[in-house]
Amino acid sequence: MAVIAWYLLTPPYVGLNKFDAKAPLSKWYEAVDFESLSDCQRYRAGTIKEYEKRLPEDPTGSRAGIELFTAAKCVSSDDPSRAGS
Repeated sequence: MAVIAWYLLTPPYVGLNKFDAKAPLSKWYEAVDFESLSDCQRYRAGTIKEYEKRLPEDPTGSRAGIELFTAAKCVSSDDPSRAGS
């Protein structure tokens, strides 16, 4: 039986605080790996909340972080779209 891991994938950067959320998943970065989908989703939501807390001190960077992790996806290690085509 194969063990399935979960990855939080973030879209590739195309400039300072800019990224391409429409790029194929094979181009996305594996930010963090997890043992379950729920762990991945919890981490993603928590990261967004942390960036929201930092908005007053760092509006530009925090907005970019919020956008990045809002676009991020939890994907299983056996998802064929990660390999590209």
